[in-house]
Formats: sequence, structure tokens, C-alpha cells
Amino acid sequence: MKTILVPTDFSRSAETALYLAIPIAKAQKAKIVLTYIIAPPVPSGPYFYGNVAEDIKTIRRDAIGRLRALAGKIDYAGGIEYELIAGFGGTVEQITTLAQQHKAGLIIMGISQKTGFERFVFGTTALGVIRNSPCPVLAAPEDLRVAKPMKKITFATDYAESDRSYLRTMAALAASLDAELSLMHISTEEYMPESEVRIFNDYVQEVSGELNYPRLSAELLTGDNVETRLLEYLGSGKTDLLA
Repeated sequence: MKTILVPTDFSRSAETALYLAIPIAKAQKAKIVLTYIIAPPVPSGPYFYGNVAEDIKTIRRDAIGRLRALAGKIDYAGGIEYELIAGFGGTVEQITTLAQQHKAGLIIMGISQKTGFERFVFGTTALGVIRNSPCPVLAAPEDLRVAKPMKKITFATDYAESDRSYLRTMAALAASLDAELSLMHISTEEYMPESEVRIFNDYVQEVSGELNYPRLSAELLTGDNVETRLLEYLGSGKTDLLA
């Protein structure tokens, strides 16, 4: 793992993600790319005026200043290379594009524990990145205590072929943290059919043989909506990190 991408919105949950990325980057001798994505300005009406280019330039300059202040935490840890990027555009698209451009081996994002619209925005952004990312994505709850040993990393799979390589990355990370790696699949079937259980068990057996990781476990869950179920699971305290 050469590069870890850490998107931030300067929230508490995003700060938790950076705190998590620092020891991982140090252990893996990886570079941190710390980024803030600036959303395009939305016209406020038919008489929308102003120098948009200058506004964006000012916003980007301010964002770089805030990123530099946040990067002080990386400087304090010492020995970690990092880069600061203030991007512009759609959040999910820009994060996944940066991951491709920088050949990121891992993205670490925070998930807000707040309720209502704010949680919806942060949660759906992280899940959008997870769905479209070219590399594994670690979602960390904002109340994660980074100083406390990580006991469990949960990897949610939909049996995609790319999950096999992502799981190898997660197994290496779990080994470095001396943590359990749990393989999870969420079924949207109201009543779990035997065929679903059989497919999951066969997949777990195959992956177990490939990874040869001694602390591998498996969980088959149900839920009407996969994204909602993932957020509920992360907030339940049953895992430290969700990938």
C-alpha cells in the first residue's frame, strides 16, 4: 500500500478518519493524500451574478489553508509523507477520480453519528464512494477511539470479483492491527432462502482458503435496504471499522 486517500469535510467524523490513517500510514510506510472537495456554486436565481472563477479561487485558497492546519496532526506524528488537494466538483466522483490518479491502496472516511439529514448526507457520500471506489474503503464512526486497539474490521461483500483483491488488502491491514476480519453479506430477501445461505458459505470457504487468515469470521445479515443496514451496523458498535 503506497498511498492512503483521506477525504475531509473538516467535521469531527472526518478528523477521526485522519487520526486512524496516521498510524496505518506509518506502519505501511504509505503517503497520505488529504483532500477537501469543493461543491460547485449553485445559482440563487435568475439574477445570479458574480465572478465565479474568482469565488472558486478564493474558496480553494481557504480550503488549502484549512487542510494545512489539519495536516499539523500528520506533522506531529512525524515521518509520514503527505499531499494536500482542494478538489472541485461532485464529491463521490472527485474522490474516486483522485483514488485512481494517485493509485490509492486505501480510502479512509469518517461516518457521522448524527441523525436526520446530516447523517444522510455523510452516510450516502461514504457509501457512494464504497460503491464506486477502485480500492478498499474504510468507514470509521466518529466516536471511534483510535488510541484503543482495533478488535474487528468488517468487510461487506456483494461477491464482486474485485472483492477478492480488496480482501487481501484488508487481511494484511487486520494482521498489522492484530484484529479480527469479518466477512459480511447483506441479503434483501425477507426470508433467507437456503440457496442464499449455501452461496454465502461457499464464498466464505473459498475466501478463507485464499486468505489463510486465522482470525476470519463471517456474518450473513438481512435488510430491506443494503445502505441503511450498513449504516445501522456501523453505528451498533459491533465492529470498529467497516470496509
